[in-house]
Amino acid sequence: MSYNQEEANEKIVYAKTLYESIPHKYRKKLVVDRITALEFEGKAPNGRITKTRLISHPQREPRGKGFNTDVFLDEIAHYQWQEKVYVASVPIVTRGLGQLSLASSPLGRSGLHWDVGHDKEKYNMFSRHRVYWWNNPDFLNDDALRNMKDVKTLAPDMETEDRVFEFGNDAIIQAYNSMMIEDFCQEYEIEPMDDTVSYYPTDLINQCTFEALAGYSYTEEDDLYGDNPKYMDPVYPGFNFKTYDSAEELSHAIFKGVVGKRLFAGFDVGRNENNSEIIILDEDPERDYLQTVRLMITMKKTEFRKQFNIISKLFKILPIRMLNIDSTGIGTNLGEDLKKQFGSRINDLKFNSENKGEMATNLKLRMEDQTIGLPNDRDLKRQIHSVKRVVSQNSVVKYEVEKTRMHHGDKFWALALASIAGKPAEMIKLKMVTAHKSIVANTGRVLKQNTSRVFTGDPYSNISPHVISGISGMSGLTSLVPPPKHISEFLI
Repeated sequence: MSYNQEEANEKIVYAKTLYESIPHKYRKKLVVDRITALEFEGKAPNGRITKTRLISHPQREPRGKGFNTDVFLDEIAHYQWQEKVYVASVPIVTRGLGQLSLASSPLGRSGLHWDVGHDKEKYNMFSRHRVYWWNNPDFLNDDALRNMKDVKTLAPDMETEDRVFEFGNDAIIQAYNSMMIEDFCQEYEIEPMDDTVSYYPTDLINQCTFEALAGYSYTEEDDLYGDNPKYMDPVYPGFNFKTYDSAEELSHAIFKGVVGKRLFAGFDVGRNENNSEIIILDEDPERDYLQTVRLMITMKKTEFRKQFNIISKLFKILPIRMLNIDSTGIGTNLGEDLKKQFGSRINDLKFNSENKGEMATNLKLRMEDQTIGLPNDRDLKRQIHSVKRVVSQNSVVKYEVEKTRMHHGDKFWALALASIAGKPAEMIKLKMVTAHKSIVANTGRVLKQNTSRVFTGDPYSNISPHVISGISGMSGLTSLVPPPKHISEFLI
Protein backbone atom coordinates (compact mmCIF):
# COMPACT_ATOMS: atom_id res chain seq x y z
CA MET A 1 0.00 0.00 0.00
CA SER A 2 1.16 3.50 -0.89
CA TYR A 3 -0.20 6.91 0.08
CA ASN A 4 -1.35 7.73 -3.48
CA GLN A 5 -1.91 6.07 -6.87
CA GLU A 6 1.24 7.45 -8.46
CA GLU A 7 3.46 5.95 -5.77
CA ALA A 8 1.60 2.63 -6.03
CA ASN A 9 2.11 2.44 -9.80
CA GLU A 10 5.79 3.32 -9.45
CA LYS A 11 6.41 0.28 -7.24
CA ILE A 12 5.10 -2.06 -9.96
CA VAL A 13 7.37 -0.35 -12.52
CA TYR A 14 10.30 -0.85 -10.15
CA ALA A 15 9.42 -4.52 -9.54
CA LYS A 16 9.07 -5.13 -13.30
CA THR A 17 12.55 -3.66 -13.85
CA LEU A 18 13.99 -5.98 -11.21
CA TYR A 19 12.21 -8.96 -12.79
CA GLU A 20 13.65 -8.17 -16.22
CA SER A 21 17.17 -7.98 -14.75
CA ILE A 22 16.99 -11.63 -13.61
CA PRO A 23 18.72 -14.13 -15.98
CA HIS A 24 16.14 -15.96 -18.10
CA LYS A 25 16.87 -19.40 -16.67
CA TYR A 26 15.97 -18.23 -13.16
CA ARG A 27 12.83 -16.25 -14.00
CA LYS A 28 9.39 -17.45 -13.14
CA LYS A 29 6.84 -17.08 -15.91
CA LEU A 30 5.09 -13.69 -15.86
CA VAL A 31 1.39 -14.45 -16.45
CA VAL A 32 -0.20 -11.16 -15.35
CA ASP A 33 1.34 -7.78 -16.16
CA ARG A 34 -0.81 -4.85 -15.05
CA ILE A 35 -0.30 -1.30 -13.86
CA THR A 36 -1.27 -2.36 -10.34
CA ALA A 37 -0.10 -5.99 -10.21
CA LEU A 38 2.33 -8.65 -11.40
CA GLU A 39 1.61 -12.40 -11.16
CA PHE A 40 4.20 -15.13 -11.58
CA GLU A 41 3.87 -18.87 -12.18
CA GLY A 42 6.43 -21.46 -11.22
CA LYS A 43 6.90 -25.10 -10.25
CA ALA A 44 7.50 -26.50 -6.79
CA PRO A 45 10.03 -29.39 -6.35
CA ASN A 46 7.11 -31.86 -6.34
CA GLY A 47 5.93 -30.54 -9.72
CA ARG A 48 2.96 -28.57 -8.36
CA ILE A 49 2.23 -25.27 -10.13
CA THR A 50 2.68 -22.29 -7.80
CA LYS A 51 1.57 -18.69 -8.20
CA THR A 52 2.92 -15.53 -6.62
CA ARG A 53 1.17 -12.17 -6.79
CA LEU A 54 2.57 -8.70 -6.19
CA ILE A 55 -0.28 -6.20 -5.86
CA SER A 56 0.23 -2.47 -5.32
CA HIS A 57 -2.59 -0.05 -4.44
CA PRO A 58 -3.09 3.38 -2.93
CA GLN A 59 -4.37 3.42 0.64
CA ARG A 60 -7.36 1.07 0.86
CA GLU A 61 -8.24 -2.25 2.48
CA PRO A 62 -5.73 -4.83 1.19
CA ARG A 63 -7.02 -8.10 -0.24
CA GLY A 64 -5.13 -11.30 0.50
CA LYS A 65 -6.28 -14.87 -0.04
CA GLY A 66 -4.64 -18.02 1.24
CA PHE A 67 -1.59 -18.28 3.45
CA ASN A 68 1.76 -16.51 3.52
CA THR A 69 0.64 -13.08 2.39
CA ASP A 70 2.88 -10.16 3.34
CA VAL A 71 1.49 -6.65 3.67
CA PHE A 72 3.77 -3.63 3.42
CA LEU A 73 2.27 -0.25 4.34
CA ASP A 74 4.67 2.26 2.83
CA GLU A 75 4.72 5.87 4.12
CA ILE A 76 1.80 5.08 6.41
CA ALA A 77 2.31 8.28 8.40
CA HIS A 78 1.08 10.14 5.30
CA TYR A 79 -2.16 8.10 4.96
CA GLN A 80 -5.53 9.71 5.49
CA TRP A 81 -7.01 6.32 6.46
CA GLN A 82 -4.29 4.84 8.68
CA GLU A 83 -6.55 3.00 11.12
CA LYS A 84 -8.85 1.45 8.50
CA VAL A 85 -5.98 0.16 6.36
CA TYR A 86 -4.18 -1.22 9.40
CA VAL A 87 -7.25 -3.00 10.80
CA ALA A 88 -7.90 -4.64 7.41
CA SER A 89 -4.25 -5.72 7.13
CA VAL A 90 -3.96 -7.59 10.43
CA PRO A 91 -6.30 -10.54 9.57
CA ILE A 92 -4.40 -11.16 6.32
CA VAL A 93 -1.05 -11.77 8.00
CA THR A 94 -2.55 -13.91 10.77
CA ARG A 95 -3.53 -16.57 8.20
CA GLY A 96 -0.22 -18.36 7.72
CA LEU A 97 3.27 -16.93 7.89
CA GLY A 98 2.64 -13.43 6.56
CA GLN A 99 4.37 -10.33 7.90
CA LEU A 100 2.96 -6.84 8.38
CA SER A 101 5.44 -3.98 7.94
CA LEU A 102 4.84 -0.27 8.56
CA ALA A 103 7.46 2.05 7.11
CA SER A 104 7.52 5.82 6.86
CA SER A 105 9.33 9.02 7.53
CA PRO A 106 7.48 10.58 10.48
CA LEU A 107 4.79 13.24 10.14
CA GLY A 108 4.19 14.91 13.48
CA ARG A 109 3.89 13.28 16.89
CA SER A 110 0.54 11.59 16.37
CA GLY A 111 -1.10 8.94 14.25
CA LEU A 112 -0.71 5.18 14.00
CA HIS A 113 2.92 5.21 12.83
CA TRP A 114 3.90 7.29 15.84
CA ASP A 115 1.87 5.12 18.24
CA VAL A 116 3.28 1.81 16.98
CA GLY A 117 6.79 3.20 17.07
CA HIS A 118 6.57 4.40 20.68
CA ASP A 119 3.97 2.30 22.52
CA LYS A 120 5.98 -0.89 22.96
CA GLU A 121 3.54 -2.31 25.49
CA LYS A 122 0.41 -2.11 23.33
CA TYR A 123 2.18 -3.00 20.08
CA ASN A 124 4.64 -5.51 21.52
CA MET A 125 4.36 -7.75 18.43
CA PHE A 126 6.43 -5.30 16.34
CA SER A 127 10.18 -4.91 16.06
CA ARG A 128 11.38 -1.37 15.44
CA HIS A 129 14.16 -0.15 13.14
CA ARG A 130 15.36 3.44 12.78
CA VAL A 131 17.35 4.36 9.66
CA TYR A 132 19.05 7.77 9.76
CA TRP A 133 20.65 9.54 6.82
CA TRP A 134 24.15 8.72 8.09
CA ASN A 135 23.29 5.00 7.89
CA ASN A 136 22.88 5.41 4.12
CA PRO A 137 26.14 5.30 2.10
CA ASP A 138 24.49 7.40 -0.63
CA PHE A 139 24.61 10.41 1.70
CA LEU A 140 28.17 10.04 3.05
CA ASN A 141 31.32 11.77 1.79
CA ASP A 142 34.46 9.80 0.89
CA ASP A 143 36.08 10.12 4.33
CA ALA A 144 32.92 8.95 6.08
CA LEU A 145 32.59 5.97 3.74
CA ARG A 146 36.07 4.81 4.74
CA ASN A 147 35.15 5.03 8.45
CA MET A 148 31.49 4.01 8.62
CA LYS A 149 31.83 2.35 12.02
CA ASP A 150 33.13 5.60 13.52
CA VAL A 151 30.35 7.58 11.83
CA LYS A 152 27.64 5.39 13.39
CA THR A 153 29.26 5.89 16.80
CA LEU A 154 29.92 9.64 16.61
CA ALA A 155 27.01 11.01 14.58
CA PRO A 156 24.17 10.44 17.12
CA ASP A 157 25.88 12.65 19.72
CA MET A 158 26.55 15.58 17.36
CA GLU A 159 24.40 18.58 16.49
CA THR A 160 22.54 18.33 13.18
CA GLU A 161 24.59 20.98 11.38
CA ASP A 162 27.89 19.56 12.64
CA ARG A 163 27.23 16.00 11.46
CA VAL A 164 25.86 17.15 8.10
CA PHE A 165 29.03 19.07 7.23
CA GLU A 166 31.33 16.53 8.87
CA PHE A 167 30.02 13.36 7.27
CA GLY A 168 27.58 14.39 4.52
CA ASN A 169 28.19 14.58 0.78
CA ASP A 170 26.89 17.32 -1.53
CA ALA A 171 23.43 15.72 -1.80
CA ILE A 172 22.65 15.79 1.92
CA ILE A 173 24.28 19.21 2.39
CA GLN A 174 22.08 20.61 -0.37
CA ALA A 175 19.00 19.06 1.27
CA TYR A 176 19.98 20.59 4.61
CA ASN A 177 20.53 24.04 3.09
CA SER A 178 17.23 24.04 1.20
CA MET A 179 14.91 22.92 4.01
CA MET A 180 13.69 24.30 7.29
CA ILE A 181 15.61 22.71 10.16
CA GLU A 182 12.46 21.06 11.58
CA ASP A 183 11.63 19.62 8.15
CA PHE A 184 15.14 18.25 7.67
CA CYS A 185 15.15 16.61 11.09
CA GLN A 186 11.74 15.05 10.45
CA GLU A 187 12.60 13.75 6.98
CA TYR A 188 16.21 12.61 7.52
CA GLU A 189 16.77 12.29 11.26
CA ILE A 190 13.46 10.80 12.48
CA GLU A 191 12.66 13.76 14.72
CA PRO A 192 8.94 14.54 14.21
CA MET A 193 7.76 18.15 14.17
CA ASP A 194 5.50 19.17 17.03
CA ASP A 195 1.96 19.88 15.76
CA THR A 196 1.44 22.49 18.47
CA VAL A 197 3.79 24.96 16.75
CA SER A 198 2.15 24.66 13.32
CA TYR A 199 -0.70 26.91 12.20
CA TYR A 200 -1.90 24.04 9.99
CA PRO A 201 -2.00 20.77 11.98
CA THR A 202 -1.43 17.50 10.16
CA ASP A 203 -5.04 16.34 10.55
CA LEU A 204 -6.31 19.60 9.04
CA ILE A 205 -4.08 19.16 5.98
CA ASN A 206 -4.93 15.48 5.57
CA GLN A 207 -8.68 16.11 5.52
CA CYS A 208 -8.21 18.25 2.39
CA THR A 209 -6.23 15.71 0.34
CA PHE A 210 -7.84 14.27 -2.78
CA GLU A 211 -8.17 10.89 -1.07
CA ALA A 212 -10.09 12.36 1.88
CA LEU A 213 -12.43 14.44 -0.29
CA ALA A 214 -13.13 11.57 -2.70
CA GLY A 215 -14.02 9.25 0.20
CA TYR A 216 -12.54 6.07 1.58
CA SER A 217 -11.60 3.74 -1.27
CA TYR A 218 -12.47 0.04 -1.04
CA THR A 219 -12.94 -2.93 -3.37
CA GLU A 220 -15.29 -5.89 -3.37
CA GLU A 221 -13.97 -9.28 -2.26
CA ASP A 222 -13.71 -10.64 -5.81
CA ASP A 223 -12.03 -7.49 -7.21
CA LEU A 224 -8.50 -8.71 -6.52
CA TYR A 225 -6.67 -6.19 -8.67
CA GLY A 226 -8.78 -3.18 -7.67
CA ASP A 227 -10.20 -2.51 -11.13
CA ASN A 228 -13.48 -1.13 -9.77
CA PRO A 229 -12.83 0.77 -6.53
CA LYS A 230 -15.83 2.17 -4.68
CA TYR A 231 -15.85 5.19 -2.39
CA MET A 232 -17.43 5.51 1.02
CA ASP A 233 -18.75 8.86 2.34
CA PRO A 234 -17.26 11.16 -0.34
CA VAL A 235 -17.35 14.88 0.40
CA TYR A 236 -17.74 15.61 -3.33
CA PRO A 237 -19.19 12.50 -5.03
CA GLY A 238 -18.00 11.82 -8.55
CA PHE A 239 -15.68 14.84 -8.73
CA ASN A 240 -12.48 14.63 -10.79
CA PHE A 241 -9.67 15.12 -8.26
CA LYS A 242 -6.49 15.18 -10.29
CA THR A 243 -3.36 17.29 -10.59
CA TYR A 244 -1.92 17.42 -14.10
CA ASP A 245 1.75 17.12 -15.05
CA SER A 246 1.85 19.90 -17.63
CA ALA A 247 -0.05 22.92 -18.88
CA GLU A 248 -0.81 21.05 -22.10
CA GLU A 249 -2.46 18.17 -20.20
CA LEU A 250 -4.51 20.61 -18.16
CA SER A 251 -5.54 22.51 -21.30
CA HIS A 252 -6.70 19.26 -22.90
CA ALA A 253 -8.71 18.35 -19.79
CA ILE A 254 -10.43 21.75 -19.92
CA PHE A 255 -11.18 21.25 -23.64
CA LYS A 256 -12.79 17.87 -22.85
CA GLY A 257 -14.88 19.44 -20.08
CA VAL A 258 -13.21 17.40 -17.31
CA VAL A 259 -11.89 20.57 -15.64
CA GLY A 260 -13.70 23.90 -15.44
CA LYS A 261 -12.57 27.18 -17.00
CA ARG A 262 -12.46 29.18 -13.77
CA LEU A 263 -8.71 29.12 -13.02
CA PHE A 264 -6.70 31.16 -10.51
CA ALA A 265 -2.93 31.14 -10.07
CA GLY A 266 -0.36 32.05 -7.44
CA PHE A 267 3.29 32.82 -8.20
CA ASP A 268 5.94 32.97 -5.46
CA VAL A 269 9.11 34.34 -7.05
CA GLY A 270 12.58 32.97 -6.39
CA ARG A 271 15.88 33.03 -8.24
CA ASN A 272 19.04 31.58 -6.71
CA GLU A 273 18.47 30.41 -3.15
CA ASN A 274 14.69 29.86 -3.27
CA ASN A 275 12.65 28.16 -5.97
CA SER A 276 9.98 29.93 -7.95
CA GLU A 277 6.65 28.17 -7.46
CA ILE A 278 3.47 28.42 -9.52
CA ILE A 279 0.22 26.78 -8.41
CA ILE A 280 -2.98 26.88 -10.47
CA LEU A 281 -6.38 26.21 -8.90
CA ASP A 282 -9.68 25.32 -10.54
CA GLU A 283 -12.67 26.87 -8.70
CA ASP A 284 -16.11 25.24 -9.00
CA PRO A 285 -19.08 27.54 -8.15
CA GLU A 286 -21.45 24.54 -8.19
CA ARG A 287 -19.63 22.89 -5.28
CA ASP A 288 -19.33 25.65 -2.67
CA TYR A 289 -16.57 27.26 -4.75
CA LEU A 290 -14.34 24.23 -4.20
CA GLN A 291 -10.76 25.02 -5.23
CA THR A 292 -8.69 22.13 -6.60
CA VAL A 293 -4.94 22.17 -7.26
CA ARG A 294 -4.62 21.38 -10.97
CA LEU A 295 -1.00 22.25 -11.77
CA MET A 296 2.20 22.82 -9.80
CA ILE A 297 5.36 24.17 -11.47
CA THR A 298 8.72 24.44 -9.72
CA MET A 299 11.50 26.52 -11.27
CA LYS A 300 14.99 26.09 -9.77
CA LYS A 301 17.56 28.81 -10.41
CA THR A 302 15.64 29.95 -13.48
CA GLU A 303 16.41 33.26 -15.18
CA PHE A 304 13.67 35.89 -14.86
CA ARG A 305 13.22 36.11 -18.64
CA LYS A 306 12.55 32.38 -18.79
CA GLN A 307 10.12 32.65 -15.87
CA PHE A 308 8.31 35.42 -17.74
CA ASN A 309 8.08 33.21 -20.83
CA ILE A 310 6.65 30.31 -18.81
CA ILE A 311 3.91 32.54 -17.37
CA SER A 312 3.18 33.92 -20.85
CA LYS A 313 2.74 30.39 -22.18
CA LEU A 314 0.34 29.56 -19.34
CA PHE A 315 -1.82 32.57 -20.18
CA LYS A 316 -1.87 31.63 -23.87
CA ILE A 317 -3.19 28.10 -23.39
CA LEU A 318 -5.10 28.29 -20.09
CA PRO A 319 -8.12 30.46 -19.12
CA ILE A 320 -6.46 32.00 -16.06
CA ARG A 321 -8.72 34.70 -14.64
CA MET A 322 -6.25 36.10 -12.13
CA LEU A 323 -2.64 35.51 -11.15
CA ASN A 324 -1.42 36.86 -7.83
CA ILE A 325 2.34 37.37 -7.79
CA ASP A 326 4.57 38.20 -4.84
CA SER A 327 6.29 41.31 -6.20
CA THR A 328 8.27 41.95 -3.03
CA GLY A 329 12.00 42.42 -3.60
CA ILE A 330 13.23 40.32 -6.52
CA GLY A 331 9.69 39.90 -7.86
CA THR A 332 9.17 43.64 -8.47
CA ASN A 333 10.38 43.82 -12.07
CA LEU A 334 8.76 40.53 -13.02
CA GLY A 335 5.44 41.67 -11.57
CA GLU A 336 5.60 44.96 -13.47
CA ASP A 337 6.45 43.25 -16.77
CA LEU A 338 3.63 40.72 -16.40
CA LYS A 339 1.16 43.47 -15.54
CA LYS A 340 2.12 45.41 -18.69
CA GLN A 341 1.62 42.25 -20.76
CA PHE A 342 -1.62 40.91 -19.27
CA GLY A 343 -3.17 43.93 -17.58
CA SER A 344 -5.80 43.38 -14.90
CA ARG A 345 -5.34 39.60 -14.97
CA ILE A 346 -2.10 40.17 -13.00
CA ASN A 347 -2.24 41.36 -9.39
CA ASP A 348 1.23 42.18 -8.08
CA LEU A 349 1.20 42.07 -4.28
CA LYS A 350 3.75 43.55 -1.92
CA PHE A 351 3.92 41.10 0.97
CA ASN A 352 3.28 42.61 4.40
CA SER A 353 1.94 41.35 7.72
CA GLU A 354 -1.63 42.31 6.86
CA ASN A 355 -2.05 40.63 3.47
CA LYS A 356 0.01 37.61 4.52
CA GLY A 357 -2.38 37.21 7.46
CA GLU A 358 -5.38 37.50 5.15
CA MET A 359 -3.99 34.81 2.85
CA ALA A 360 -3.05 32.45 5.68
CA THR A 361 -6.46 32.86 7.35
CA ASN A 362 -8.34 32.47 4.06
CA LEU A 363 -6.52 29.21 3.37
CA LYS A 364 -7.15 27.89 6.88
CA LEU A 365 -10.88 28.67 6.67
CA ARG A 366 -11.07 26.81 3.37
CA MET A 367 -9.25 23.84 4.85
CA GLU A 368 -11.59 23.77 7.84
CA ASP A 369 -14.60 23.81 5.48
CA GLN A 370 -12.94 21.29 3.12
CA THR A 371 -13.40 23.66 0.18
CA ILE A 372 -9.86 23.22 -1.11
CA GLY A 373 -8.47 20.01 -2.61
CA LEU A 374 -4.76 19.22 -2.25
CA PRO A 375 -2.74 16.47 -3.93
CA ASN A 376 -1.09 14.08 -1.49
CA ASP A 377 2.27 15.64 -2.27
CA ARG A 378 4.73 15.30 0.60
CA ASP A 379 6.66 18.46 -0.19
CA LEU A 380 3.51 20.60 -0.45
CA LYS A 381 2.07 19.15 2.77
CA ARG A 382 5.36 19.61 4.61
CA GLN A 383 5.61 23.26 3.58
CA ILE A 384 2.03 23.97 4.65
CA HIS A 385 2.69 22.27 7.98
CA SER A 386 5.86 24.33 8.51
CA VAL A 387 4.01 27.67 8.72
CA LYS A 388 3.78 29.16 12.20
CA ARG A 389 1.64 31.94 13.60
CA VAL A 390 3.94 34.15 15.67
CA VAL A 391 2.94 37.17 17.77
CA SER A 392 5.80 39.65 18.15
CA GLN A 393 6.55 41.79 21.20
CA ASN A 394 4.67 44.75 19.72
CA SER A 395 1.59 42.52 19.18
CA VAL A 396 2.04 42.16 15.41
CA VAL A 397 0.88 38.75 14.15
CA LYS A 398 3.19 37.14 11.60
CA TYR A 399 2.90 33.97 9.56
CA GLU A 400 6.37 32.73 8.83
CA VAL A 401 8.75 29.84 8.44
CA GLU A 402 12.23 29.68 10.00
CA LYS A 403 14.01 33.00 9.42
CA THR A 404 17.51 31.56 9.42
CA ARG A 405 16.85 28.88 6.82
CA MET A 406 16.83 29.10 3.02
CA HIS A 407 13.43 27.43 2.68
CA HIS A 408 10.57 29.91 3.05
CA GLY A 409 7.49 27.82 2.31
CA ASP A 410 7.45 28.79 -1.38
CA LYS A 411 4.80 26.22 -2.32
CA PHE A 412 2.63 27.33 0.59
CA TRP A 413 2.71 30.98 -0.45
CA ALA A 414 2.01 30.10 -4.09
CA LEU A 415 -1.03 28.13 -2.89
CA ALA A 416 -2.19 30.94 -0.59
CA LEU A 417 -1.78 33.51 -3.38
CA ALA A 418 -3.81 31.38 -5.80
CA SER A 419 -6.57 30.72 -3.26
CA ILE A 420 -7.09 34.37 -2.31
CA ALA A 421 -7.40 35.25 -6.02
CA GLY A 422 -10.67 33.33 -6.14
CA LYS A 423 -13.75 33.59 -3.94
CA PRO A 424 -12.79 34.67 -0.40
CA ALA A 425 -13.42 31.94 2.16
CA GLU A 426 -15.52 34.22 4.38
CA MET A 427 -18.11 34.62 1.63
CA ILE A 428 -18.40 31.00 0.57
CA LYS A 429 -21.40 30.18 2.76
CA LEU A 430 -23.28 33.42 2.11
CA LYS A 431 -26.41 32.67 0.08
CA MET A 432 -28.85 35.38 -1.00
CA VAL A 433 -32.44 34.07 -1.14
CA THR A 434 -35.82 35.70 -1.49
CA ALA A 435 -38.93 34.95 0.49
CA HIS A 436 -42.28 36.62 1.15
CA LYS A 437 -41.05 38.98 3.86
CA SER A 438 -37.30 38.51 4.10
CA ILE A 439 -34.38 38.67 1.75
CA VAL A 440 -31.31 37.44 3.64
CA ALA A 441 -30.93 33.91 5.02
CA ASN A 442 -28.24 33.23 7.59
CA THR A 443 -26.37 30.10 6.51
CA GLY A 444 -22.79 30.69 7.58
CA ARG A 445 -20.58 33.24 9.27
CA VAL A 446 -22.86 36.17 8.37
CA LEU A 447 -24.93 37.58 11.25
CA LYS A 448 -28.67 37.53 10.80
CA GLN A 449 -30.16 40.83 9.69
CA ASN A 450 -32.33 42.83 12.10
CA THR A 451 -35.87 43.55 10.94
CA SER A 452 -35.05 47.23 11.36
CA ARG A 453 -32.57 46.84 8.50
CA VAL A 454 -35.18 45.57 6.01
CA PHE A 455 -35.68 48.08 3.21
CA THR A 456 -39.39 48.86 2.56
CA GLY A 457 -41.66 51.55 1.13
CA ASP A 458 -41.23 53.87 -1.80
CA PRO A 459 -38.05 55.89 -1.03
CA TYR A 460 -36.21 53.79 -3.61
CA SER A 461 -38.86 53.92 -6.30
CA ASN A 462 -36.39 55.74 -8.50
CA ILE A 463 -34.64 52.40 -9.26
CA SER A 464 -35.44 51.58 -12.86
CA PRO A 465 -37.54 48.43 -13.46
CA HIS A 466 -34.99 46.83 -15.76
CA VAL A 467 -32.34 46.99 -13.03
CA ILE A 468 -34.64 45.29 -10.54
CA SER A 469 -35.59 42.53 -12.94
CA GLY A 470 -31.90 41.85 -13.54
CA ILE A 471 -31.44 40.79 -9.92
CA SER A 472 -32.05 37.06 -9.49
CA GLY A 473 -35.33 36.48 -7.71
CA MET A 474 -36.11 40.21 -7.29
CA SER A 475 -38.57 40.71 -10.17
CA GLY A 476 -42.11 41.22 -8.94
CA LEU A 477 -41.13 42.55 -5.51
CA THR A 478 -42.62 46.00 -4.96
CA SER A 479 -42.42 46.55 -1.21
CA LEU A 480 -38.99 45.02 -0.57
CA VAL A 481 -36.24 46.66 -2.59
CA PRO A 482 -32.56 47.26 -1.77
CA PRO A 483 -31.31 50.86 -1.98
CA PRO A 484 -29.28 51.70 -5.12
CA LYS A 485 -25.85 51.59 -3.51
CA HIS A 486 -26.50 48.05 -2.21
CA ILE A 487 -27.60 46.52 -5.50
CA SER A 488 -24.15 45.10 -6.23
CA GLU A 489 -24.20 43.20 -2.95
CA PHE A 490 -27.30 41.29 -4.05
CA LEU A 491 -25.65 40.22 -7.26
CA ILE A 492 -23.27 37.87 -5.37
